Amino acid sequence: MKNNFFPKGFIHLEDLFDSNDVARKPKMEPLRVDIEEVNIGTEDKPKLIKISKALPLEEKVKYINLFKEFQDVFSWSYEDLKSYNTSIIQHKIPLEEDHKPFKQKLRRINPILMPSIEKQVKRMFDVQIIAPH
Repeated sequence: MKNNFFPKGFIHLEDLFDSNDVARKPKMEPLRVDIEEVNIGTEDKPKLIKISKALPLEEKVKYINLFKEFQDVFSWSYEDLKSYNTSIIQHKIPLEEDHKPFKQKLRRINPILMPSIEKQVKRMFDVQIIAPH
């Protein structure tokens, strides 16, 4: 009988897929890396970033300086996420020139869920009206 030796790191396909060729959920494990938190803000308004302790010192300094220089690009609180600058962010639906957009048919919704959906939609419209542009 032949020895079916697999080098380290290889995984048998039988372990990844079931008999119907449906992928099984892989085992996700966090990386075993030590991380340190660095505050690039002030003590009053901390802006914490996480950097690997394994980085060489000069690389850490470069990353920290880069984050400090571009800290206005990141959202540091939920208040930062609620408003957006339309000069930076703009949603566009790409359409081909010879095609016209069309309205899709309405989808049926479970009547039991209808009140909670209406409540959520109303909340979304209230936020859009109040949010500054």
